[in-house]
Amino acid sequence: MDEDRLKIIEGRVLSEKEKWAREQQVRDNQSSFLKAYAIVGTIRGACSSAGIANRRTVQRWVEADQYGFRERFEDTKHIFREKLEEIAFQRLEQQKPESNPVLLITMLNAHHPEKYRPQSQPVNEEARTTLLEMRREFARLPEHTEEETAELTIDQQIDKTIKDKQNEE
Repeated sequence: MDEDRLKIIEGRVLSEKEKWAREQQVRDNQSSFLKAYAIVGTIRGACSSAGIANRRTVQRWVEADQYGFRERFEDTKHIFREKLEEIAFQRLEQQKPESNPVLLITMLNAHHPEKYRPQSQPVNEEARTTLLEMRREFARLPEHTEEETAELTIDQQIDKTIKDKQNEE
C-alpha cells in the first residue's frame, strides 16, 4: 500500500504494529498470487485461487512495484512459460501422427511470443502507396514496341519516361 493509505485507514492513524501486519498481509497475498499464477498462467485464475478480489489489485501491485512485485511477477511468468515448453516437449515425444497440436502451439504463441510466434514484418504503407502510384503512372504511358525499347539503353528509357511525364504535366 502507499504510505498515505498505510498511515490512515478508516479515519484513524495506524500503529506500527498494524502497519506491519497490513504490509505482511500484502506480501502474503502477493506470494499466494504468484504461486497460483505459476500453476494456472492467468491473472483471473490466480486471483481466484489466491483469494484476491480482482485483477485491479494485481495491476496496482505491478504499477507501484510494491515490494518488488513487478520483477517477481515477470519471473513467475517466465516459470509458467517454461512449464508450457516442458509440456510441449513431453507431448512431442508422446504425440501420434494424427494428434492435433494447434492448442499447444496457440498457448506457446501467447505466452512466449518472442520464441514461438511466427515473425512477420509490418507492411510499409508509404512504399505500398508509392508502388501503386507508379503502377498507375506506368499504365498511362504510351505503349512502345519492343523494337523501340530494345534500341534504347536503360538510361535512355528512364530519360524518355521522365520527359514523357513532364510533357503530360
